[in-house]
Amino acid sequence: MTLLKSRPARGSKQNARQIKRNAQPAVEPERCTVFSTELGWILVSWQGDALTLISFGHASPAAAAQRGTTEPVEADEAPKWIKQLSGQIQRFSQGKQVDWGKVPLQWPSRTAFQQKVQEACRQIPRGQVRSYGELAAAVGAPGAARAVGSVMRTNRFPLIIPCHRVVASGGNLGGFSCPQGIDVKQKLLALEGVQLRTKGK
Repeated sequence: MTLLKSRPARGSKQNARQIKRNAQPAVEPERCTVFSTELGWILVSWQGDALTLISFGHASPAAAAQRGTTEPVEADEAPKWIKQLSGQIQRFSQGKQVDWGKVPLQWPSRTAFQQKVQEACRQIPRGQVRSYGELAAAVGAPGAARAVGSVMRTNRFPLIIPCHRVVASGGNLGGFSCPQGIDVKQKLLALEGVQLRTKGK
């Protein structure tokens, strides 16, 4: 008796190749680390080669770690570019000028308005401030000061997108979304040579 070798079904090889082409690459997990600065404890998170979050002004490493989505890694286990970023943040917290231009950012989904506001904020020079209304006008949306404030409140990259330089009209500090609030905002501006008053003072 002659045994016949079974053949793969027609198209099975092509299907296998198609499945391989369509397979999505593995997504790297988000990682984070925490460290202490003159601005309190800071958490930085990243995914792959891009930053996903900066959160600062925390009173303890445990408080900072709560802002992350994973258990923090030790600082010496972080990739080289994160160590460099940590050094930049340390220098900034000591009042030194820092160029954030090469830090890769991973943006969440954002509207065209949010993108315009964030980019306009990024262009505010060190030692200067803009009001929420002025920033709204700069992006072609006069009267949208409240909407600008909302964008600033959800800023995932403070310092790099310097939302501390956006203030209320009339020379008041306005608000600031970090654990120590406007006290940290006032300190950040003071590091850059700007003195403003809190509301009512």
